[in-house]
Amino acid sequence: MTNSISFEKKKKSGIMLGFITDGMVPARWMMRFNQIILNLPPGMVWKVGFHEGRGFAEKGAGWAEARNKVVDIALNFNVKWLFFIDTDVFPPLDVIRKLMHTNKEIVSGIYFTKTKPSHPIIMKDEGCGPYYDFPIDEKFEIDGSGMGCCLIDMDVFDKFKKENIPYFKENWIDIKPDGENVRMNISEDLWFFKKAKELGYRVWCDSSVLCDHMGIETGEIFPTKEEFKKIQRRIEEKKEKVEK
Repeated sequence: MTNSISFEKKKKSGIMLGFITDGMVPARWMMRFNQIILNLPPGMVWKVGFHEGRGFAEKGAGWAEARNKVVDIALNFNVKWLFFIDTDVFPPLDVIRKLMHTNKEIVSGIYFTKTKPSHPIIMKDEGCGPYYDFPIDEKFEIDGSGMGCCLIDMDVFDKFKKENIPYFKENWIDIKPDGENVRMNISEDLWFFKKAKELGYRVWCDSSVLCDHMGIETGEIFPTKEEFKKIQRRIEEKKEKVEK
């Protein structure tokens, strides 16, 4: 009991970069991960925490459990921030600086589905699908996102723990406003965002943090070059408006 009290009083500091893996991490991704660490803001204390468990990625086999274990590692480290990054997501090197500068308790970058066409894995409103026309190079509120590039203040998880709410959960029932029940087979990330909002938090996105999403088997990058050109045109159009 004494150790628990002293731990709670200890001031949180630094960041943990956390990920989950089935035991295999792509070399290209690990190189990017190391570069992100080298580009952390000066003087920042950092840790790395991960959960390795074969089979977790199979349907119903433990995405939520794996993420929960990473959160527990971060809590034991007593860090201030947890940065979740998936091992097939390639954020810009200054991702931590950009996300921290938003001063938001929950903020995500943007990456796209590994499909053709690709879809941004952020949602503007519940049940409305991907947020296709997201604002360019801005910080804006969203309903939810994937967890592959997301910075979270650890106080959020403290609140979950205090309210006895699982951080992440699979196979849960979502009760819609009209009373309809929808079973969410995996969607451990949507559980987190839904419960965080119920606890009073807001979810944000910084669209200046555009990430590549790599197909592990093929090495193909998403969004495709054609789709990326469309985004690039929107960026250029916005710059021209600002200059005018």
